[in-house]
Amino acid sequence: MSAKAKQFLEQKLRETIAECGVPALAAAMVRNGATMVSAQQGVRKLGASGAGNAVQPTDKFNLGSISKVITGNLMAKLIQDGVGGLQWSSRLGDVLPELWVLPNARDGYKNVTVEQLMVHTSGMPYQPKHDEGEDWKAYTVLQMHKEHLKDRRRRYSLAAVLDAPSFWPPGSGFEYGGGAIIAASMAEKKTGQTYEDLVKQHLFTPLGMTNSGFGVMSPGALDGPWQHTFNEETGAASPDGATHLPGYSWGCRTPVGAVCSSAADMAKFMLEHLRNDPQVFTAHTRSTMQTHQVTPHSHHVPGAFASSNPGSAEAVIDHNGHNHVSYSHLKLHLPQKLGVAAMSNIEGTLGTPAVNEMHETMYAMDTHWAALFGAGSPELIECAHPMPAITQAGATLMLFARRHDGRILRYRSTNGGVSWQAAGDFGGALVNSGLGAAASSNGQTLYLIGRGLDNKAWFTKSTNGGTTWTGWQSIRAGVFVTGAAIACSDNGHIVHAVGIGTDGHMWRTRSQDGGTSWTDWTPIGQGVFTSAPAIATSASGSTVHVAARGTDWRMWHNLSINSGSSFLPHWQSVGKGLFTSGPALATGGDGQRVHVVGRGTDRCLWRNRSDDGGSHWLAHWDAVRDGTFTSAPSLACDAAGNKLDLYAFGGDFAVYGTHSANGGDSFNAWSQKVSQFFI
Repeated sequence: MSAKAKQFLEQKLRETIAECGVPALAAAMVRNGATMVSAQQGVRKLGASGAGNAVQPTDKFNLGSISKVITGNLMAKLIQDGVGGLQWSSRLGDVLPELWVLPNARDGYKNVTVEQLMVHTSGMPYQPKHDEGEDWKAYTVLQMHKEHLKDRRRRYSLAAVLDAPSFWPPGSGFEYGGGAIIAASMAEKKTGQTYEDLVKQHLFTPLGMTNSGFGVMSPGALDGPWQHTFNEETGAASPDGATHLPGYSWGCRTPVGAVCSSAADMAKFMLEHLRNDPQVFTAHTRSTMQTHQVTPHSHHVPGAFASSNPGSAEAVIDHNGHNHVSYSHLKLHLPQKLGVAAMSNIEGTLGTPAVNEMHETMYAMDTHWAALFGAGSPELIECAHPMPAITQAGATLMLFARRHDGRILRYRSTNGGVSWQAAGDFGGALVNSGLGAAASSNGQTLYLIGRGLDNKAWFTKSTNGGTTWTGWQSIRAGVFVTGAAIACSDNGHIVHAVGIGTDGHMWRTRSQDGGTSWTDWTPIGQGVFTSAPAIATSASGSTVHVAARGTDWRMWHNLSINSGSSFLPHWQSVGKGLFTSGPALATGGDGQRVHVVGRGTDRCLWRNRSDDGGSHWLAHWDAVRDGTFTSAPSLACDAAGNKLDLYAFGGDFAVYGTHSANGGDSFNAWSQKVSQFFI
C-alpha cells in the first residue's frame, strides 16, 4: 500500500464526512489488480464522546445487500471444492424436500436452482408473505444458538415456497429478493454448518479477512461503529438501537444484509476478484461468478454481482447495500482491474452521496496516481469544504480554484466563460479550504479569501483587474473550521467577510477602507452550522446576505440592512431541501433579488430565489439541469440579478460551469471550463 495514497484517502474521507454530514466512512480501492489502499475515518456513534468514539482500522461496517455477493462467493467456493456436493444446478426440491410438507407448497419451486436464487430468477416474490423478517428483535438467549439459526432459515424457505410466483416457471423473469437466504439454507443442510461458520471457514480465513463478521458491529457499548437512522422531516440523525441488539447477530437475513467488513478486508476481497492469479478461487470459478449469464432475464451473475454486460469479461460488476441504517457500494471494473468500495454507518439519504463521492475520489486517485503519489509529487494538504470561487469583475469572469498541494490557480474569461486563460498562481501561498472571491463593478478591485494553514482567514487584493496582487494578510485573530466568504461594494471600498468558528457559529467582520483595517470578529446570532458560509452584498454594501447549512442539513439565511452592523435576531430556513454542501449566494445591486444554490443529496445542484430581500423564497428548490458534483458551488450575478454564472467541481474534479440569462429560471448545458483537476 502506498503510504502517501493512504494519507490522501484519509484526508478525502474527512473532507467528505464534513461535506455530507455522515458519522463515519470507510473506503477501499484496488488498482492494477495488485495495489490495495484502504482507510476509515469518523465517529462510531453520534452523541458519544472521547477517544474511544473514533473509528479504528479494525472497525467493521455493515455491507447491506453486498452480503448477497458474499453469499454468492461462498456458494462458488463450496461448489469449487466439492463441499456438501452442491452444484450451481442443484435444485431446491432435491436439497430441501421437507419444504413441501405442507400441501399448499408450490411444486414449481422444486426446480429452482442455486444459480437462479443468486441471480433473482426463482420466480419468488421479494419477501415471503408469511415470514417475519425482524423477529430477531425479540429473541431471548434461548433462541440465539446455531441450531435455531439454521432452523429459522429453513422456515424462511418454507414460507417462500408457499407464495404465488411473480413469474412462472423459474427462470422466466426477474424479481430482486432474498433468494440468497434459501441458498444459504441449502448449504447448511448439505454441510450441517451454519452459513456464518461456512463463510468464516471458506472465505474470510483464506482471504485473510480477520476483521469481518456478521450482525452487531459493536457488541459492547462503544467498541465498534453503530448504525444510524435519519429523519428527513426533522433533519435528525440518531444511533439505531435495534441493530445493536444481540439478536441482530442471529437473524436469518444475514446472507442478504448483515455481513460486515473493515475497509482493509474489503480491499482483500476485491483483490481476489481482480488479481491475475486468484488464490482462493480457480480462474474458472472466478470467471463463472463474474461473467456467466444464467438467463437473459437477469443482469446478475452467479457471484450475485449486478453486471453491466452479463456474459462479458469486460463488464463492470457491482452491488450496493442499503438496510435503512447503513449504506455501502462495491464496484469492480474488470478490464481495468480496478475496484472501489465505500461504506457509511448511516442510511442512504446521507450515506449514498458520501459513498458515491468516495468512489469519484478513488477514480481520480487512480487516474492521477503519478501526479499525486509518484516521485516528486507535492506534499498533500487537507482541505475543508472544497469549492472554487467565481466572481464577475466588470466584463471579465475571474475563476479561482485550489489544488491538492494547497496552491491556488486563477483563470480569466472575457467572453462570458466560453474560453479561459490561465492567469497565474500566487507563488508560495497555501490554503486548506474552499475559496471566496469578490470584485468591484468596474472589475479593477478584486478580493480572494481562504483559510491559511494556521486556520485563520487570509485574503489578498488586486487593484488592477488581477494583474498584480498584494501579499496575503490574515484578518485579525479569528480561527475557523471552514474557509471564509467575502463580498464587497461596487466601488470595492466596503468589504464584508464571514467564517464558521470552532463553536459552529458564523462570525463576521467588515472593512470600510478596502481591507486596510477590519472590525473585530463578531458572531451572527446563535445559529450553528455545518458548512462553509456564503455572503453577498448590494452595490452600496449596506444590504448584506449570509447563508450556511445548519445541523439539520437545510440552508439558513440571515440579513443585515445597515452595512453589517447588526443582523436579524433569528436565522430563517430556506425551504426544506437537504444539502451535502454549503451554499453559494449572489444578489443584485439593490440587494432584493437573492439567489442561493447548494448541492443536494443526489449531488446535483439545486437553486432557490427571493425577490424581496430574503423575506420570501420560491416554494420549492429547483434542480439546475443534470450533472453531479464533488464540491459546493460558487455563484456570480450581474447588477440586475438576472445573469448568473454557476460553477463547481465535477465528478472528475475539473471545473464545470453553466449560465442563466433569466434569473435562474433556466440554465445552459453544463460544460467543462478548466481541464486541470482539483481533487
